[in-house]
Amino acid sequence: MNEMSYSTVGDPMSGEISYATGMSPQPSHKLFNAPSVALATLFGAPAAGALLMAVNYRRLGQNGAAWLVMLLGLLVTGVALGVGYAIPDGAWLPLGLGLLFGMRVLAVKLQGEAVAQHVSQGGRLGSKWVAFGVGMAFLALMFVAVFVPVYMKSAHSKVVIGSKDEVYFTGAATKEDAQQLGAALKKSGYFSDRGTSVFVDKDAAGATVSLVMQEGYWDRPGMLLSAEEVVREVADSVGGFPVRVRIMDSLQNVKKQGLVGRVAVGKDEVFYFDDASQAEAAALGKALQTEGYLTGQGASVLVQKAGGVTALSYVVAEGFWDDPGHVAGFEKLTRAVAGPVGGLPVTVRLVNTDLESKKEWVVK
Repeated sequence: MNEMSYSTVGDPMSGEISYATGMSPQPSHKLFNAPSVALATLFGAPAAGALLMAVNYRRLGQNGAAWLVMLLGLLVTGVALGVGYAIPDGAWLPLGLGLLFGMRVLAVKLQGEAVAQHVSQGGRLGSKWVAFGVGMAFLALMFVAVFVPVYMKSAHSKVVIGSKDEVYFTGAATKEDAQQLGAALKKSGYFSDRGTSVFVDKDAAGATVSLVMQEGYWDRPGMLLSAEEVVREVADSVGGFPVRVRIMDSLQNVKKQGLVGRVAVGKDEVFYFDDASQAEAAALGKALQTEGYLTGQGASVLVQKAGGVTALSYVVAEGFWDDPGHVAGFEKLTRAVAGPVGGLPVTVRLVNTDLESKKEWVVK
């Protein structure tokens, strides 16, 4: 007795595929069901699952739908790779599960009825080993086309200082910039051949120096200011001030960021950090000159604005912070020059030449 044959009609992308029946041998081709599509997606991203759906459409005579579903699969894969690169590492799992579930649902909606009809007519399902192979093939393709070039670019965009420390350069930064920064970091003591990584980037706005730190270090009190001090000491090696400063984790996710700049007041200098502006630093320098504090002897003052708090740090000689007379003098000075930096209250710090805070209080 002859088997019933079928042909597809209707809208292929709506999932509404119906059959006209007639007498013919059972289907010789195979179709992939939703679990096979999900399996290919698991190993090879949505593009791999889309390829199996495209094969189904071609075997059902729907060539236009085959091209469309393949194009969409490639598009979704490209977007997913871009999003995955930008999001934190822990967010990859829900993104991957969402894509996997979405492809399975899509396969059921678009082709579930056709596959079920195919099986009921005696047609066979595509092998899950084939689905696995397709997924692995796409995984290998992505590795060669995406991850290898990224790795090669990274490998060719760094310099090694000593035997372990590394400076990566991106944007308009050059290998020479990275070498100069690395040498300055080694001289300052920040690089000590412990496998420390630093990134330097340059654009039209200037340089950005990113320090890679171990998990949780960025939450320690004063860590951002410490990072900014590291960069302040080596700013000349990347073209001078201002320099944007970032603290990153090992996956290059930015955890904290700030800025350090410098205004020269004769031979003295005012450094500004974070939300403090160059204009405020310049106005503060003039006020300090007027009050007779900056007299061209190479004094340094730091102004920092962060989280709504303004702080002035005076770099002083050893023991100044223990003298009540000097402390009272700095409080009076701060009251006199607070206007250019937004007025009181101001946190006052007396720091040593290593910028370690020795005495701190709030002037209201």
